[in-house]
Amino acid sequence: MTVLVSGATGSVGGAVFRRLSEQGGDVRGGTRRPDTAGLPDGTAVAFDLGDPATLGPALDGVQRVFLYAATDELGPFLDAARAAGAPHVVLLSSSSVVGENAASNPIAQHHQHLEDAITNSGLPHTFLRPGYFASNALRWARSVRANRSVSLAYPEAVLDPTHELDIADVAVAALTEDGLIGRAPVLTGPANLTQRQQVETIGSALGEPVDLDELTPDAARDQMAQALPLAIVDTLLRLLADAVGRNSELTDETSRVTPHAPSRTGPASTSPTSPDGATLLPPRTQWHPTQARHHWSDYDLNRSSRNPDLTADLGDRQQGSGTRPELVDDEDYPSEDPGEADWTLLTGDHCAWKVERYPRNTRR
Repeated sequence: MTVLVSGATGSVGGAVFRRLSEQGGDVRGGTRRPDTAGLPDGTAVAFDLGDPATLGPALDGVQRVFLYAATDELGPFLDAARAAGAPHVVLLSSSSVVGENAASNPIAQHHQHLEDAITNSGLPHTFLRPGYFASNALRWARSVRANRSVSLAYPEAVLDPTHELDIADVAVAALTEDGLIGRAPVLTGPANLTQRQQVETIGSALGEPVDLDELTPDAARDQMAQALPLAIVDTLLRLLADAVGRNSELTDETSRVTPHAPSRTGPASTSPTSPDGATLLPPRTQWHPTQARHHWSDYDLNRSSRNPDLTADLGDRQQGSGTRPELVDDEDYPSEDPGEADWTLLTGDHCAWKVERYPRNTRR
């Protein structure tokens, strides 16, 4: 069986690609730029939903597809998929489609449009509906590194962050088995956690306080609008406001579908080397130190939302809602001496943070 993984250089798609490769499967990594994707020889194929000419060759002989779609236009893909023999499509969707106020939520509307298009196409399908991504906490990395502080609105908003590797494991199950065909599992983390608790966990793992500066909604809106469209910013702030003091409903889909409980995102036993009882799990998606410095020191989020060339260059690095830097995998950027790498993996109860350990107020 041949599987095509779109977004194969992204945080979820990349993990799906690696999992399938580790299992010895025949897997193709779909990407806009196969020549620079850094995938194993012979596995990268051109795949761009905005370029119909790439779709037929990428889908030829494929029986299963993992689909991440940043566009609303799936017509050419669906036509090419039917012509290729109607493969089973596993779509990375969003739990927002079954959330409150989905009809007025642009994130939900985007994913619902994709789901409807695939359903109406007649292709066999599975819709994965994760909620809040654990890696969203990476947006705090720059300020944590620079001055051990985080500025945010609604610190008491309760979230259920889901680790991307848990999502990837469910995707792999859907791509290699038949039990999820026709289903749309909602994926959550195993526990609720406020934004304040996430920041406190980062400080605990660092062994020093991380200050939390509570922003007004207007100030947070101005800050977030530097990187995201205003419609998305307003939606996210509304969701955070609604989540204050309100636990979300948790599901057991990850542990039910995959052979492990969601230990990557759930409470783990305390590492004897972790400060103040913080949980430091073994490195999974690691940052090469030089690449990490590039993303969080030199990378300009303002330009990413306004410069078409830079946004296009991000390509498959867009996962979830909005544009953000890609997690850089250690397989692509190996450190000659991992023991001396200038990074620290910080993991909370069920969130993963990756920040470099620099002295307070040091900028690079």
